[in-house]
Amino acid sequence: MGFQDCGIGLSYEVTFARQTADPAEMATAAPKQDAPQEFVLASEATTLMPSEKVPPCELPLWCVMPNPRDVEKVLEIVRHVPGSNVPSKRMRLGRRAWALLGRRLHEAQAAEARRAGVPEEPLHQAHLSWSLCQALRERELECLECDSGLLLCLDGATEVLSAGSKIQTTLLTGDSWQEAATALYGIEAQVVESQQGRDDARGRHCPLDFSMLISVIEASSGQSEVGADVPIARNSFKLRLKGTVRCIPWSGIGWKNVHLDTVPKSGRGGKVDAHIAAGPRTWRVSLEARSVKLKTSSATVFAAYSYGPLRCGPSASRTFRTHPPVLARHNVTTHLPKGFAAYSLSATKEALEAAFEESLHIELWTRDAFRKDSLLAVAEVSLASAFSQPLRRSARLPSMVHGFRVFDQVCLLGSAEEKLPDIVGEIRILFFVEDLGPASVPVPSDGAVPDIRPNSVNSGNGPSDRSGHEVAVSLARFGQHDDPQALEALAAEGLEALRSSPAYGVAFSLELWKQHEEERAKVRLRECEARLREQLEEEYRQRELVRVQTFRQRQVELRELEQRAKKKLAEIQQREMSVNSELSNSAVVQEQAKRKADLAIQSCEEALRRQRAETAQALDFEDRKHSALESRLKELELEASEARKRGSELQATLASKEATDSSATLSAEHELRGLQLKLCEEKVRCETLAASRDHFRRKVEELCQRILHQQVPEAMPEEVVPSNELPLLAPAPVLQAVASNSSAHPRSKPSPDFSLEWLQQQKSELLASGLYTDDDAVIRALNAQMEELQSKREIAELQAPTDFAPDIGLACPLSSKAHAIVLQNWMGKIFLKDLGSAHGTFLSGVRLNPHEPFEWQAGTKAFFADASTEFFELRAA
Repeated sequence: MGFQDCGIGLSYEVTFARQTADPAEMATAAPKQDAPQEFVLASEATTLMPSEKVPPCELPLWCVMPNPRDVEKVLEIVRHVPGSNVPSKRMRLGRRAWALLGRRLHEAQAAEARRAGVPEEPLHQAHLSWSLCQALRERELECLECDSGLLLCLDGATEVLSAGSKIQTTLLTGDSWQEAATALYGIEAQVVESQQGRDDARGRHCPLDFSMLISVIEASSGQSEVGADVPIARNSFKLRLKGTVRCIPWSGIGWKNVHLDTVPKSGRGGKVDAHIAAGPRTWRVSLEARSVKLKTSSATVFAAYSYGPLRCGPSASRTFRTHPPVLARHNVTTHLPKGFAAYSLSATKEALEAAFEESLHIELWTRDAFRKDSLLAVAEVSLASAFSQPLRRSARLPSMVHGFRVFDQVCLLGSAEEKLPDIVGEIRILFFVEDLGPASVPVPSDGAVPDIRPNSVNSGNGPSDRSGHEVAVSLARFGQHDDPQALEALAAEGLEALRSSPAYGVAFSLELWKQHEEERAKVRLRECEARLREQLEEEYRQRELVRVQTFRQRQVELRELEQRAKKKLAEIQQREMSVNSELSNSAVVQEQAKRKADLAIQSCEEALRRQRAETAQALDFEDRKHSALESRLKELELEASEARKRGSELQATLASKEATDSSATLSAEHELRGLQLKLCEEKVRCETLAASRDHFRRKVEELCQRILHQQVPEAMPEEVVPSNELPLLAPAPVLQAVASNSSAHPRSKPSPDFSLEWLQQQKSELLASGLYTDDDAVIRALNAQMEELQSKREIAELQAPTDFAPDIGLACPLSSKAHAIVLQNWMGKIFLKDLGSAHGTFLSGVRLNPHEPFEWQAGTKAFFADASTEFFELRAA
C-alpha cells in the first residue's frame, strides 16, 4: 500500500483486544517485512493485535501512526482527547513499531501491578475472529497465459498476483464457524486483468467462487484453521487460489471482575448487560403481524390491535391495522401486507418487563363489499416472554451494539361468532426488542450508543510508567466530566496540545501532499473520462446509425406484414360469415327434416297399427267362420250316417215285408222311389255345400293375399267328386242356417281394398253359378257391403269449404282454432270430419282419422281434444 494512504485519524470507536500469547514473544518476533498493518489500542490491555477490519467498542479512541520511529508520539497523542473538529482518518504503522509500543505499555502495566502487590491473572477468552488469507501458487501462475497483469482485490485491498503473493482480511467477530461461512457470502473478492505496466483495476473483473471453501467451513467443527481451493467463476482464467480461514481467539482484562458466563459473545458488547440495570434506557420495539391461516373458510381479512404499553412511549400508538385487506384462502398461509410497526420507549429494563406483562389482544376483521366490517376472531399473546429469549447480535447489523431479542409466536384465533367453531385459524406474531443505550445520551441514527466509561489504571514511576499513567489519567479525566462545557474545554486543551506536537506537523504535511495527489488524480481521471466519453459517443453514434437503419428495414417489413395480415383477416372474416350463414341454414333445414321425419314416422306407425288391427280382426272372423263350417259339416256327416243306418234298416224291413207280404211290393216300391228322390236331393245339396265351401276357401285365400300384398295364386281346378263318394247332404234349412250364421258376423270395418266394382263382379259370379239366389245370406252381405262403399263414395264427394270461421268455440284450451267441421250430403246425412287437429276428435269414444268424414248418427255423442266433460250430441228433428 502506498504512502499516500497514510494519515492520522481519531474516532470514538476502539476494540478491547488481547492476545492469549505472551506479548514479549510478539515484540521479539520481528517479521521479515515491515508491512503496514492496522492495530487496535485497548484502554486496559497492554497488547496490540493486528486486524484488517477492527470491530468498534466502547472507548473513544482510535490511533494508527505512520512513522514507526516515533513510538513516543503515540503516547503523546493518547494523552489527549480528540475534539469534535478533528477529521476521522486512519494512519498505518509497521508491525515492528506496534510490537515495540506494546512491549513498553506491557512493561508499565506489569510494574504497576508488582508495586501494588497484585498477581498477574490469566487472560480470559472473550470472543473469536476469523481471518481469510488468499495465496497464489507458483505453478498456477506459470501455467497462466496472460499478457496483461492480474490484480487480486479482496474486500477493498488490492495485491498484484505474483508467485507467493498473499492478501489477508478479517471477516468478522462472532461465535461460531457458521457466522464465518455467512460472512463469506457478502465479501467482495475478484481478480482484475489490468493494463500492462500499470497498477490499476480498470480491466476485466472476474469474481472468485467461495463455494468449496464455504462447504468446508460448514462441515468443520472445533478446528482452528480450514482451507480449500478458490477457483475463478466462469473459468475466465485457468488458475486456482488457496483460501485459508483461521480462527483467532481474543480476550480482555477489562472483564476480570465479571463471571465468564456473563461476558458477551460478540466483541462489540463490552459491559452492556452491566449497564442495562443502571438507569433508564432507550428501547426500540417493533411488532409485526406476519401471516394468517384460516381453517374454516376463505375470507378477506385484516389484523388490528391497540396495545397500552406502546401508547406511553414517544411515538404513541393508536389502533394499528394491516392494509389493504387480503384474501385468506382456506388452509393456506397468507402474508399480511404492511403489518410492521416500530416504536421508541424510554424506561428501565424492569419497568419495561413489567409493562409488557399485559397481554396483547389482536383482532382479525373481515371485509365485505356489501356490508360493514365484522369481527371474525381474537388472539391473545403475552409479550413478556421476549425478555427470556437469548440476546442476539448480528454481524450484518453492526449498529446493534447492545444486542437484541426476538420473540416469534404462532397464536390460535378464537372465534368471535357463535355459528363458527371455537378455533378458526392461527396468526403469526413477530416481536423485536432492541437496546439503544442510556436514555440521557442522544440516540444515533443507526441505533449504536457508545459507552464512554473507562476503567482506571494504576500509576507508577519511570518513562514507561509515566506513559501508561498519562493514558489512564487522560481517559479518566474524560470519564469524570459530565458537564458539556468542561468536556469542550478539555477537548480544546487536547486539541491545542495535539497541534503543537511534531506528529501533527508531519500529519498536516502528509495531508497537504495527499490533497495535491488527489487533485492530480482527479485531473487524470477527468482526462481519462473525456477520452472514454468521446469513444463511447462515437460508438453510440455508430450504433445509433445502425439501429436507425435496422429500425427502418424492420418497419417496412412490419408494414408489409401488417397489410398481408389485414388482407388475410378480411378473407377469414368473410369466410367466417359465409360459414356461419351456412351453419344457420343447415340448422334450419335439419330442424325441418327432423320435424317431417317425426311426422312421417308417426303417421306410418298409426297406419301400420290400424292395418294390423284390421288384419287381425279379419283373420279372427274367418277363423270363427271356418270353425263354424267345420262343426256344421261334422253334424251333417252324423246325420247322413244316421240316414244310412235308417235306410239299411228300412231296406231290411222292406225285404222282410216283401218276403212276408208280396202284396205290399207296389207300395214299397212307391215309397222306395220317394226315398231315392229325397236321397238325390240330399246329394245335390251336399254337392252345392261342398262347392260353396270350396268357393269360400278360395275367397279367403284371395283376401289374405290381397292384405299381405302378394300375388294371388291361380285358382285351383275344381275336383269333381263322384256321386258315390259324396256324404249325405243336410236338408235345406241347415244351409240357410249356415248362410244366416255367416251374415250374422259381418266385418267390423271393410277393407279399403274392396272396391264397389269388385263386389258387384263377385255378386254376379255367385248368381251366375246358380248356387245362390237374391235371398241367400251371402248375397245379402254383399249388398250391405256395396251400400256401405256407396255411402263412403258419397261422403268422399263432399267438398268442405276452404275459407271458414269457427261457429262454435270450444272450452278446452288444447283444441285448435279450426278443430273439426260438420257436413251434410245430398241425401241429408250428417258427417263429422277432423281437420288434422293435434289432440284429435272423438265420436262415440273412438278417435276419427284426420281429414276423413264419418257419419254422425242421431243419438251419438262427440267431444274434442281432452274435453271429456264437454259433449256434443246429434238429435233427430
